[in-house]
Amino acid sequence: MQTTDTSKALKKMNVYDALSLCCISTQVNGRDENIIHSTAQFIFSSNCIVFAGHFPEKPILPAVVQLTAIRYTAEQALKRPLQLVSCGKIKFSEIIQPDEQVEIEIALNDINDKWHGVFTVRKEGKKITSGSCDFRVL
Repeated sequence: MQTTDTSKALKKMNVYDALSLCCISTQVNGRDENIIHSTAQFIFSSNCIVFAGHFPEKPILPAVVQLTAIRYTAEQALKRPLQLVSCGKIKFSEIIQPDEQVEIEIALNDINDKWHGVFTVRKEGKKITSGSCDFRVL
């Protein structure tokens, strides 16, 4: 449960900065050759800015916020700021509602001066989003 101060902060900050308060853990799970495996756990509080206007009667987490959380997870693993440069095929199978916990798993591969990420978003162990994207280091 988030404190009142945290709740107020979530309403005032930008989406990317709100991710640091919504992220409850990140970790690098391993490295094989050029691939880094990482996970992050998020809970997007109902009063978080990410739900503003999407949709007032039945809020759901926007897909762009999921992609931003994936970038955030990659940045935490690499300890570098990244820019999303492209996305491969992405499948969104289920919505994320306020206060639901999700886990992002990403495998990052350093290819030709870009980081290629293959990711899965899970809710209660079930895959709800998957795809790939490319990042460049800023």
